[in-house]
Amino acid sequence: MRHLTEQASRDALTGVFNRHQLGTALAHEFELASRQNWLLSIAFIDLDDFKRVNDTHGHPVGDAVLRNCARTLQRMVRTSDLTTRYGCEEFLLILVNTAAEAALIVIKRILPETPRTPMAQLQGGPAPSHPLGRPGHAWRQRPPV
Repeated sequence: MRHLTEQASRDALTGVFNRHQLGTALAHEFELASRQNWLLSIAFIDLDDFKRVNDTHGHPVGDAVLRNCARTLQRMVRTSDLTTRYGCEEFLLILVNTAAEAALIVIKRILPETPRTPMAQLQGGPAPSHPLGRPGHAWRQRPPV
């Protein structure tokens, strides 16, 4: 039974938590943060130009890019933080007990380690922009939905 629960909460391609588990994880982390008087920061990651990777190089290459990004994100955050796949080429990090200023430090540490935009990475050229967004707010309590 535990194996099925784990399988249902993970993205089959990348192994990180899936969008369904994100809702459960956010509710849990907001509750814990509220009880512990911690802050939470959230970073949204979107891989720029990802559709073109699949269109130009095929889905196996796109899948490899997604797996690489997920592994890199997991490696660069603490074990207490959560990495989730939000959509096709979108990831979301939940940075536990992390103020917005500290989250920016985490993001700056992650930036050099993450793949450049997928097409630039595959073509070896400069990236026109970077796939990582900037955390803009840390919550002490659950934000209104």
